[in-house]
Amino acid sequence: SLGGSTFPPSLILIGSLCPDESFYVRVGTTPPNAPVLLIVGNQYAPAALLGGTLGPTPNLVIGGLAADGAGELAFLTPMPPVLPVDATVYLQAWVVDPTGPQGYTATNTEFLTTPF
Repeated sequence: SLGGSTFPPSLILIGSLCPDESFYVRVGTTPPNAPVLLIVGNQYAPAALLGGTLGPTPNLVIGGLAADGAGELAFLTPMPPVLPVDATVYLQAWVVDPTGPQGYTATNTEFLTTPF
């Protein structure tokens, strides 16, 4: 993770990628109302980015998200129906934060795996 003037933001995933189920995504410890980008990838391939490390390959970037006034973004999302058996999905959040290196902070990278 990559912090700014406070603790780095955190990412927590709870659940599994089972068909017809949802999993919980929580990004915390961000500045209040900060814009959040969720990076989703099918591989963990660390690369330098904006003074930190981008963990997942950026196969999908989800924008238009924002933390609430307490600095937290939390939601349930269903499993994508097109994932094969034994697939792993990596997620990381990048937060617009003027106290971070180059204006961003980043969470740890987490992953979920579909069952066999």
